[in-house]
Amino acid sequence: MHIIQIFLILFVLFAVYKTGVRLRKKEMTASQFIFWCVVWAAIAAAALFPEWTTVVANRFGVGRGTDFLLYLSVALLLYTSFKLTVRVQKLDRDLTKVVRRDALDTTKK
Repeated sequence: MHIIQIFLILFVLFAVYKTGVRLRKKEMTASQFIFWCVVWAAIAAAALFPEWTTVVANRFGVGRGTDFLLYLSVALLLYTSFKLTVRVQKLDRDLTKVVRRDALDTTKK
């Protein structure tokens, strides 16, 4: 076993633990917990059996499994960044509306 595999497995164990803590604190739903456990399990599987990633990558026309995972990770991170940006902008607009309404209500009193 290589050092990176050990590091990734330790990271997955830590991530599953933190995910479980968030579930116990009711900071996430059971379906979110299951989703994240599947993600962490996929990372552990890729770390333990890197040859599987090459098989999957070849089916998508990519030569190496590591390249495929990198492309997939970057795409997912950019999509997540986009979604978070849109959500923050909506929250900003909603907060501005609430503050304006509160300011107008205060000046009327």
